[in-house]
Amino acid sequence: MGRFVRSARGRRILTACAAASIPLMVLTGCNSGASAPTQAITNGEVPAPGSQPGIHSVADTDYEQIALAVDTQQVSLAELAAEPARNASAQVKGIAKTAAETVGPEAKVLRAKLVTDGNAVTADHHKPAVSDQQIAALKKLSGERFDSAWARAMYTLNEQVVAAAVVEMDTGEDKTTRAMARSKIDYASAQNGALKTLTGKQ
Repeated sequence: MGRFVRSARGRRILTACAAASIPLMVLTGCNSGASAPTQAITNGEVPAPGSQPGIHSVADTDYEQIALAVDTQQVSLAELAAEPARNASAQVKGIAKTAAETVGPEAKVLRAKLVTDGNAVTADHHKPAVSDQQIAALKKLSGERFDSAWARAMYTLNEQVVAAAVVEMDTGEDKTTRAMARSKIDYASAQNGALKTLTGKQ
């Protein structure tokens, strides 16, 4: 993850965010509320996508493409956790439900913004840290083995997008994108605090 962090300021932000942790009951009991990445857009605090013509950098596009790739994979993981055959725990199902309600709408916003700004919605050099093949492999697991592998996949994707969000906060220019990145850092770091108990990470 460190390869995304290019400044001392970025490292300080990431360190602070990594320390953030909220109880699992908070994550599983909320919907796409205050911690959701889309909150900064839906509450009217920042301009709507495309409303800042000319104020957009390569860094903004990079973040949007990475975040969209991560969101897309996390939606797939959330759907997988809901399948009865996976026999996922209540904890995993709760995190998955919150993820679907949060990153699903955010992915639509990111896709629309990339299109509005005239950029590709995908990029070969911005692949998600968890591949389609890895997600397919999860379909062969169930119960505790599924829970652990699923949590590791979600954790890895959160690390990837937080690192990208820190870079966006350091170098991005688009106000909407920066607001989304700021909210994403809070959301993904908090979620990883809950996922740690399932992954076995200390």
